[in-house]
Amino acid sequence: MEPLTSVSQVRALSPEEADRGLPVRLRGFITYCDPAWYQTYFHDGQHGIYIVVRNDAPLYGKLDSGDEVEVEGITGRGDFLPVVKGSGEKSATVRRVGHSNLWNPAVMGVTDFSAPEQACEWVRLRGLVSSVVRGVDRLTLDLDVDGRRFKAYLPAPFGPADVPREVVGTPVQVNGVVGTRFNNQRQMTGRSLYIPSPAAIVRETATPEVNPFDLPLRSTDAPLRIGAGGLGERIRVRGVVTAILAERDLFLRGEGGGLRVQPVRAPQARIGDVLEAVGLPEVSPFKPDLRAAVTRVVRHVAEPAPHPIVAREALDGRYHDDLVSVEGTLTAHELDNGALRLFLASGGTHFEVQLPAAGFTPPPPKSRMRITGICLVVIGPEFWGHHVGRTFIVQSRGPADLTVLSMPPWWTTRAVLWVLAGVGALAALAAVWAFLLRRRVSAQTAVIRAQLQRETIHEERLRIARDWHDTMEQQLMGVNLLLADASAELSPGDTSAAATQSLKLARRILGYCREESRASIRDLRSLTLEARGLPGALEEFLRPLVQAAGAEFSLTVTGAPGRLGGRQEQHLLRLAQEAVANAARHAQARKIEVRLTHLPREVRLEVRDDGDGFDCANVLGTSEGHFGLQGMAERAEKIGGVFRIESAPGAGTGIVVTVPAEHAPRLSESLPS
Repeated sequence: MEPLTSVSQVRALSPEEADRGLPVRLRGFITYCDPAWYQTYFHDGQHGIYIVVRNDAPLYGKLDSGDEVEVEGITGRGDFLPVVKGSGEKSATVRRVGHSNLWNPAVMGVTDFSAPEQACEWVRLRGLVSSVVRGVDRLTLDLDVDGRRFKAYLPAPFGPADVPREVVGTPVQVNGVVGTRFNNQRQMTGRSLYIPSPAAIVRETATPEVNPFDLPLRSTDAPLRIGAGGLGERIRVRGVVTAILAERDLFLRGEGGGLRVQPVRAPQARIGDVLEAVGLPEVSPFKPDLRAAVTRVVRHVAEPAPHPIVAREALDGRYHDDLVSVEGTLTAHELDNGALRLFLASGGTHFEVQLPAAGFTPPPPKSRMRITGICLVVIGPEFWGHHVGRTFIVQSRGPADLTVLSMPPWWTTRAVLWVLAGVGALAALAAVWAFLLRRRVSAQTAVIRAQLQRETIHEERLRIARDWHDTMEQQLMGVNLLLADASAELSPGDTSAAATQSLKLARRILGYCREESRASIRDLRSLTLEARGLPGALEEFLRPLVQAAGAEFSLTVTGAPGRLGGRQEQHLLRLAQEAVANAARHAQARKIEVRLTHLPREVRLEVRDDGDGFDCANVLGTSEGHFGLQGMAERAEKIGGVFRIESAPGAGTGIVVTVPAEHAPRLSESLPS
């Protein structure tokens, strides 16, 4: 594809077409170059365009306005107009072939200059330079063109001293490149001018050179009054310096009151100097300023004293831009971008104080203060004839301008409320303490009562166990002996089969009763169940039974263990003992496993072995040899449980008892935490 060879062809592309990266080969001149801002503008004699030259380019930082160059690259969509760049967002290729002075275009009016189509063009404007300020990496000028103000920029190597004094405030002609501010919709939002060097700013030849200090001297309230000149006419004033703020703003006090002066360069002045300033009036929200002023010190006098005022006097504007002293009560303060803002009130009027944050610590709210500084009246958006301010700001010169007259009184409404809140809090704490103490006393009383009751029950159980052992156990033993003697005295020939069977059954029943009585006595005398609960008692009583039979024992407890009612724990322990004893003695088991599962509403006890097993059909009731199983079922029924046998010949046996959980209250739960 043939490359594009004119700027007109590139500018005519749509954003989508430019995005295709069409090849470009151009020859022309560099009109403006500022490496610090990556700004390079090119003109082929017909139109201008932006070319991408960054620090990857061999000539980065070496190009200058007036260089004749050849440019090769591809098109890019740009943010406002199409641009010329290298592939992959790299710099375009630029070769210098010569250097010459740029031509002077025809003077352009503000209407043509503001047209979006003029972006990147090389133009000439007629106007006034009203200020010169050092900005970030470049010099910023205020350029007044046909009553409108535009920003103009000089690249980094130039400083305020490079701009001739005589061009400030006088009609000039300026050559430069049209700069554009824009949004992300490719719409213009502002216009500026890029000036390649101070040599591009030339005074109008028809304007006679006049010493600015030969102008007639006027009062500080003369700017923009009828008969004192307009926006484009310089004016000369004189006053005493009352403040120097932001390193370059001068405030003068003259016959007409205060006046803010913005010199072209940082002034060589101090507070108390009598200063003359020549500059251009500028409209400000409340009172005109004097901009682009040249200054000279006439003499030095004593530092001016501030006007002592009350807050409401500041609102009529008489002291705007003047040095005042005002008292007020501090209500609040805040830091704002390195500046300290104090908010004060006096007689129903609220105002603000601004000063650098360093070197001053604000006093507490409600402190009485005296503030000295420049009074700046703030007006609302409405126009009411004589512009009475809605509030004002005191711009302090430093911490020395602030005096604390008195600290806030201690006995204030807020302090009283705090005291009352403290007393209320103490009363509430005392009530809570008394309540908790009463709960603790009640809980400890319950503990003592429960301990006494437990000891009494324990003693009574031991007494019953002793009596039972000394009476019923002995009597059962005697009956067993009598039955044995009766069985021995009957000869086999004299005894019927029914009688012999009845005696055997009576002795078996009697043996079962003796085992039950002994187990009951052990229960009455057992302290393990009370001390360690059901899991501990199972471990203590069951493991020896299993180990004596030569089998392996395991106990598993799952769920959230809690103490059950004593009646439930005793019966479950007896059930487990009976089941383990049966498995150890009769089932030839090699492994016996006990599981205790605590569920939210029930407790399940399981005893399983890997022994011989048996047929579960008709094992309960009166069948011979199964009084233990029947007793276990009855015991489970006493505590509202469900008794279940799982067994088969050769498959082991499982005893499962499920009872509703009747948790016994714990004494520790009644104590306050």
